[in-house]
Amino acid sequence: MRRKIAPRDTLSLAGWIFADLMLGLAMMFFAISSVGTYTPAKAEEALPTSTTTPRPTNTARPTSTATPRPTNTARPTSTATPRPTSTATPRPTQGGPSQTATASALVAAAATATPTPGVCQATVVLVKNEINIERAPGAREPSVEQIRAAFEPFRDRRAGLVLTFGHAGDPNSGETLAKRVNEVLRREFPQIFVRDTLMESFHRLKASSAGSVDFDIYFISNTCS
Repeated sequence: MRRKIAPRDTLSLAGWIFADLMLGLAMMFFAISSVGTYTPAKAEEALPTSTTTPRPTNTARPTSTATPRPTNTARPTSTATPRPTSTATPRPTQGGPSQTATASALVAAAATATPTPGVCQATVVLVKNEINIERAPGAREPSVEQIRAAFEPFRDRRAGLVLTFGHAGDPNSGETLAKRVNEVLRREFPQIFVRDTLMESFHRLKASSAGSVDFDIYFISNTCS
């Protein structure tokens, strides 16, 4: 005998299907909303590496060496030297025989004393002498014999300054003549014209007497003042 199946309620079945659909949609919505966008992590920046600074090594300090101090030496003690005692000499009374004898001795010594001569203080005096030597016959200047004869009287003198003038028609010729004559003087009379003697050469424009020489010589004279 067949069993009869009761017809289902279509409306209630549709309600259960709609509720299941809404539940599935809600689950999908929550699932999608919970998933975020993936952002790749940034590469970690390299941290700076710390460098260790070497510490200075401690050097051994120099040890101080004790310097020996000088020992104090005993100072010599000063010994007092006894001073000689002065003995009072009795003075003679005024008008006594001792004072009279002393005055007489002083008068006698003054009468017989020899006067001391004064010390000579040397004073240098320049004495001027003018000498003229004409040129030798047939020559351009004085000869050596003429120069010797002119200065022979002054052999024991000493010249301090010599001014020599050569006669010529131009200055150059006159000064050249004076220099040559001065050289002859130093050679022939070294005791008169020493190394310290000042000798100057000049000219005189005299063409008529060219070759002649004039001298202004200042001799040194030592006197006591």
